[in-house]
Amino acid sequence: SNSKPPPETMTGGGALNVLIFCAVFDALRLFFNMFWLFGPVLTVITCNAVIGGWLEKWTLGILGAKTAAAACTAAGGTLGVVGFPIFAGFGVIMAIAVGLFGWMTVGLIIMIKNPRILKENALQFSSSFLVSELPLIGSIPALTVIVWRMYHVQIKKETAALRKYESEHAASLQEERRQQAVEFMRARDMQIAQIQEQEAANDELYSQAANDEEIPDEEREAA
Repeated sequence: SNSKPPPETMTGGGALNVLIFCAVFDALRLFFNMFWLFGPVLTVITCNAVIGGWLEKWTLGILGAKTAAAACTAAGGTLGVVGFPIFAGFGVIMAIAVGLFGWMTVGLIIMIKNPRILKENALQFSSSFLVSELPLIGSIPALTVIVWRMYHVQIKKETAALRKYESEHAASLQEERRQQAVEFMRARDMQIAQIQEQEAANDELYSQAANDEEIPDEEREAA
């Protein structure tokens, strides 16, 4: 009844929600770090969707999706070459912004749900921010990898602490039961001894009473 409560233990399910946030932000950073490629591709896709339908509608099907696809692909290729500095610069700025926002968001979630992990891994978590803000190198999913590593170490450490607690708690319960059994046996022995003493005293009283009854009346009157 006086034992300490079991230590807090982080589980894989508790870490999964945080890792999902990390993966989303890392994916967005990768997208913007490679915006010099994805930007022209999105332009071509949007062009095909918009221009293809418009041409097919207004030319009564004479010019349709194939014509729009060829024109949009050529325009996208040209735009990708000419607009490379614009796409790349915009992507770098957005990747830095997303990295900062993601790092702050995940840090706040961890601080609210699991503050003890930051006490032991503040340096590792800070390094994820530094990596995420580096151009090109920031394409590496540093936030997901480092947070996963932090939780992996924490889960392993706290699971070992929980097993140690359970082992010590089981030993404590066993020792407590043993002491209770010893105290019960001691109390029973004392009770038996008291009963035996009482029986001996009663036997002595009975013996005295029997001796008094065996004295003749003449001797009792003379006494």
